[in-house]
Amino acid sequence: MKRADMVAIERQLAVGYCGPKWRPVIESLLAEVVRLRPELRGRVSMDEAESTLWAAYWDDPTEEKRNRLVELYVPRVPVLVRSLIGRGLLFESSAVGAGDYEGTAYEKLIECVELWAGGGEFWRYAAQRLRWRLVNLSVKSKPAGGYLADAWDVATSEAASGLDELDTWREFCRGFNKRKTLFFALMSMGGKVRESGRELGVSTYQAERWYRAERDARSVIKN
Repeated sequence: MKRADMVAIERQLAVGYCGPKWRPVIESLLAEVVRLRPELRGRVSMDEAESTLWAAYWDDPTEEKRNRLVELYVPRVPVLVRSLIGRGLLFESSAVGAGDYEGTAYEKLIECVELWAGGGEFWRYAAQRLRWRLVNLSVKSKPAGGYLADAWDVATSEAASGLDELDTWREFCRGFNKRKTLFFALMSMGGKVRESGRELGVSTYQAERWYRAERDARSVIKN
């Protein structure tokens, strides 16, 4: 695959294409998979790939589905990880061991693509605001992380029901916060924002960016 093609795929992923607009991305990925693994030619259809992707995003993926996703995305992982870091959607610490496609870096990458897959400006905005989820999947087991995961499910369901994107974002913020801010959620994980950031293995600067992101979200609600 030419570098220009890879850049084009990254752009398509970055703008969150889905549905018919997602198909060229899948086609390109499949072409790269077949180039690297000729024995898969004719065995993975575009429709199968697309349905498998969505099933893995929104349902509990079986081992077979996860393996299929690996087959589709492994050729793209290193480039996408670097791209995500460049966009600030994935932290440097998250990319440790990015060559291990069965490790946490791959899981985080799938979450990034999941966030983008909804499509549109709203989801890119939400992905930026929720990037802290990608630091450590174990955060989900903590109260604040689990609560956020539940709120995200609600937000995606509302969006799927055709609610206005901005209204959905407002409802998502209200549903997650219950008039609390991400600042206090982080405090519940370990004290002050800086301490919470260190607990999650991120820099003080990044932890403060979380707080500013939440402050921005609150201004959206007020307006």
